[in-house]
Amino acid sequence: MGLQLYGNTIWNANVSNSNKVVILAEENKFDNILKTLEYTGLNYCAYIYKGNAHIAVNKSDIDKIQRLPIEYGAILPSSKNNTLPKGNIIGTTSYKNISDKEYRKYDIDFAFKLAQRLSENNIPFSGRIYNSSTTITVDKSDIGALNDLVSVLQDEKSVFNREGNIYIYSNSDNISIAAKADYFDVKISNFNELESILTYLYDKINFTVVSTDDNTFTFYCDKGSKEKLQQLINTANENILASRFNLLISDYKYTDEQEKAVEAVKDLLSSKMDDENLIAAFKLIFENTSKYSSKQLALLSTEFVNTYENLNKFECVFADNSRLNDLKNQFEKEILLADVTKNRGYLPEQIDTIKELVNRDASKLILELLDYTFTADDIKSFMQEYINGNYRGLINVIAKVKHTTPFEIDALIEGGEYVPELPPVDATILAELNNYTENHRNKINLLSNERNTIVINAFAGPGAGKTTSCLEIAEKLKKQGFVTEYVQEYAKELVWDNKLDLLNGSMENQFAILQEQLNRIDRLYGKVDFIVTDSPVLLNATYLKESNEKYVKAVQEIYSHFDNFNYFVERNVEAFETEGRIHNLEQSLQIDDELKDTLAELNLEYNTYNHSTIDNIVQDAIEYKENYSVAAQKAQLKKAQKLAEENNLPFSDKFSEGADDEIDPVIYDGSMTSEDFEKMQENLDSEHSINEEPIEQIQPLVQTQPNKLELEIGFTESGLLNDFMNENYPDKKISFALGNALLEFLDEKQHIERDIEELNVGYYDKTHFTITALINGEDYGYEGRFDIGDGKENGEGNIIHHIESYLIHLVNENPYEANEEELAEMRDYLDTAIPYFKKNSQLTADEQKILNDFKE
Repeated sequence: MGLQLYGNTIWNANVSNSNKVVILAEENKFDNILKTLEYTGLNYCAYIYKGNAHIAVNKSDIDKIQRLPIEYGAILPSSKNNTLPKGNIIGTTSYKNISDKEYRKYDIDFAFKLAQRLSENNIPFSGRIYNSSTTITVDKSDIGALNDLVSVLQDEKSVFNREGNIYIYSNSDNISIAAKADYFDVKISNFNELESILTYLYDKINFTVVSTDDNTFTFYCDKGSKEKLQQLINTANENILASRFNLLISDYKYTDEQEKAVEAVKDLLSSKMDDENLIAAFKLIFENTSKYSSKQLALLSTEFVNTYENLNKFECVFADNSRLNDLKNQFEKEILLADVTKNRGYLPEQIDTIKELVNRDASKLILELLDYTFTADDIKSFMQEYINGNYRGLINVIAKVKHTTPFEIDALIEGGEYVPELPPVDATILAELNNYTENHRNKINLLSNERNTIVINAFAGPGAGKTTSCLEIAEKLKKQGFVTEYVQEYAKELVWDNKLDLLNGSMENQFAILQEQLNRIDRLYGKVDFIVTDSPVLLNATYLKESNEKYVKAVQEIYSHFDNFNYFVERNVEAFETEGRIHNLEQSLQIDDELKDTLAELNLEYNTYNHSTIDNIVQDAIEYKENYSVAAQKAQLKKAQKLAEENNLPFSDKFSEGADDEIDPVIYDGSMTSEDFEKMQENLDSEHSINEEPIEQIQPLVQTQPNKLELEIGFTESGLLNDFMNENYPDKKISFALGNALLEFLDEKQHIERDIEELNVGYYDKTHFTITALINGEDYGYEGRFDIGDGKENGEGNIIHHIESYLIHLVNENPYEANEEELAEMRDYLDTAIPYFKKNSQLTADEQKILNDFKE
C-alpha cells in the first residue's frame, strides 16, 4: 500500500523537485501545518512516514513559511529527482470536452493552487502551461465559480503583503479564508489578550483567526454565525477587562457587595484600562476605601464617572476632584460617627448632637470623652466649649455629669484611666437588633423570589412533635414535585452539643440563636418552593427569660419579611419526649398557651392539626401558595387590571375582590358591559355599608377551559428514544411525566458514557419536543430542543430543568436584550408553568414500570 498524499498533487506532479524543499516535523504538528499552508494559499504536498511528517513546498516560499505560526524540525532540499509529464497539460477534463469555453491566464504557481481548488469543487477544467504562466479553460457556466475561487485565493495570499510574522489559528477544519465565510476585524492589544479570547471561544463556536497587522485580527466563521461570534468576543473582552479591573482593586479587599457598588467605575475603566492617567486618578480617589459601605462606594463611583467619563487622557491630569474629596470627607465623618456611637446606648437625639460635633471636625479622642450618661443638653454644652476652644470648660462639663471634681477628671484623663461608661448589655443588643432588622428587610426585598417561597411554620411548645410533622410535610411536598427544604431548630442542636449555657433565655443568646436560625432560612428563600421549619421566627421571643417589648416587636417585624403559612401541632400529652430538651411537660404546655395567645394578638391565621392529618397540612399549604400567598394575590390583581384595561372598564382594588377576598378576574373578562359593571359597583358599595355579609360570588359567563398538559417528542438523534417512541407511541405523543423521566434517564446515561471512548456513543443527541399546556385558561405551550447527553450541569437533566435554567438565564442575563414585556412573560412562565410541570411530573405505577423496563 503506497503512501497517502495530502495537498496539491497537481502542483507536485508538474514542478521539478529541484525547485522544492521538504519540511520535516513531528506527526502531531502535521494537521496544524497543513491547515496553515492551506489558509494562506501556498502549494504543498505531504505524507506521513514512520511517525514523521514530510511536507514539500516551493523553495521560493521558504521566507513566507518562516513567518507562519507553525512548528517544524528542519527544512531540507528535496533529495529525489522526478520526471515531469509531457505536454504541459493539466486538468480534470479534456479541452475538447468543454463546449462553451472561457479562458483565464494566471501566474503558474497561482494556477496550480487554483487547479487544486477547482478539482476539490468538482469544476471541470483544462489548463495549458506555457513558460511562467498557465491558461485555465472552463465552461462559461462555471466562470462565476472560477472567479469566486480566484478572489478567495487572492485574499489568502494577501496575508503575506503584511510585514512581520503572521498569526493564524483555527478550531475547525471547515472554516478557512477559502470558504468565503463571514468575517470581521477585531482590535486586540496584545497576544495574551488574544489567547484569552481564543480560550473562551474554543468550545463555543467554530472559527478561524488571521492577523492583519500588529493590533488587528480577522475572525472567520460559518455563514450566519457572525453575530453570535461577535457577541462571544464581546463577552470574552468583558471577562478580560473584568479580570484586569479585579486585579486593580484586589489590594482594596472589597467584599462582594462593595465590588457591585463600584460597577459604574468598572464599566468606565473597562474601555480605558490603558489610560494611565485615569487609572492613577482611580487609585488616588479609591485608595483606603474598603471601610466605606456599599452605599457610600456607589455614590463615590457615580461621582467619579460623572467627573471623568468625558475627559481624554490629558484632561484627566487636570480634573476637578473637589466634589469627590467632599464626598470622601463626608463619608469619613459618617464612619467616625458610627464608630463612636455604635453599641454605646445613645438615643437618637444624643446621636444627632454628636453628629454636629463630628461635622465640626471633633477628633475621635474628644468624642470618646462622651458616653450615654450625657444628656442631649450635656452634649450641647460640651460642644459649645469645644467650639470656644475651652479645654477647661470641657472638663467642667464632664465633671458635672460624672458628679465629681474637674481635678479628678483631669487626673483620670492625664493618667489614661478615664473610661466612658458603657450601657447595659440588653440596650446594646436592642440597638444591634434594630440595625439587623432593617438590614434583613432590605436583604429580603432585594430578592427576586421568583419561586414564590412559602415558609411553613410549625407552632407548639417543646415535645409536641413539630420536627416529626415537618419532616413528613417536607417529604410529601417533594413527592408532589415541589422543591422543599426542612430547616432544623438550631436550639435543639445546642442541647445535643451540651451548650446549655446558650439556652439561658438571655437577650444576648436569643439574638445569637435568632441570627443563626435566620441564616438557615435566608439562604433558601427565593430558591425553593417551600421551607418547612420547626423553629418559626416568632418562637425566638417566646423563650426570652424576661420579656422585652422592643425585642418582641423586632422579631415580629422580621417574621413579616417572609410569606408564611402557619399550623399548630396538637400535643399528645402521653407521648412527651424529654431527650434533647430543657423544658418539662408542664413548661411546654405553658409555652403552647403563650404561643396561641401571641398568634391571636398578632391576628395571624393558623389551623390546628395532629399527626393523623398531615396530608391536610400539605394540601392546605399548596392551596395557600397557589391562591392566597402574596405572590398569588399580586398575580390575580395584575390579571384583573389587565382584563380591565383590555375591556375598557374602570378598575379599583376594592371592587376587584370577590368572595373569600379573592381577586375575581371574571368581572373583567369582557362578558360584562360597562353599565353592568357600574351597577355592580353601586351594589357592592351598598352591601359594604349596610352589613358585613359576604358578597355573593358573581358566576362567570364564560367557562374557563380545563387545564391541559401534553408532550410530543419529534425528531431525535437518539436511537434508543426513536425506537421506543416508534414501538410504543407512533403518534409521538407521550405523557408529560413519562417523557420527562425518559429524557432525564437518557441524558444522564449518555453524559456518563460519552466520556468512555470505547462506547463511541456520540457527544449529544438533538431531540425536538413540544409541550401543549393550558393552565387556568392561559396558554403555556413551549417548543424546544433537548440535547441528550449534555447533562444537568449544562442546562439539560430533564425537560423541566432545561426550560427553567434557560429562562432563568434569559431573565437574569438578558443576552438578547428582551424588552420588559418579554421579560415579564418569561417570569410568569417561571412562576406559573414550571411549578405546574413539577406538580405533574410524578409517575403513575404503570409509567414507573414502563421506565424500569426501558432502563433494563
